[in-house]
Amino acid sequence: CSMSRRKREGRISEPFIAHRLSLRESIAWRYLPDHARRVLDLLEREHARHGGAQNGQLIVTTQEFIEGGVPRKAVPGAIRACAALGFLEITHHGNGRAGPTTDCSRYRITYLHGRRQSPQPTNDWQRFGDDVEQVIKALDHASQIKSERHVARARGALRSLPVRKVAPTP
Repeated sequence: CSMSRRKREGRISEPFIAHRLSLRESIAWRYLPDHARRVLDLLEREHARHGGAQNGQLIVTTQEFIEGGVPRKAVPGAIRACAALGFLEITHHGNGRAGPTTDCSRYRITYLHGRRQSPQPTNDWQRFGDDVEQVIKALDHASQIKSERHVARARGALRSLPVRKVAPTP
């Protein structure tokens, strides 16, 4: 009788996220920027709220990232860093609009198990092994990439600027 009581007392009564030691000791985890860690924390929290059943369909808005401690300007770069290091997959790119036409981005945490239709973990972060140079290259590449929408918007703005004619110098 006392044995079964101890088992019940030791049970965890709410959702939790367990990290494998190999994940926490990996080169990719060690080089993960602080804002990117916070992004993962917020996505893990959302994963736990859904009982592990929504991995691949996780939604955390930019506003929620900001309220969770990620500065507005750091949100896109932190998400790109998580994806570049294999901790996160963006399963759907949203439109970034607020209001009735909002189409939110959706995420999958690659190191977590899911339930029902959620994909099983792919642990994409493992591809780096112990190669620090590859991790640094991936982070550098992620910091240089802008979203296609951002690039298209910038190109459109450049096209709309008036062309300034410069008189030739004698």
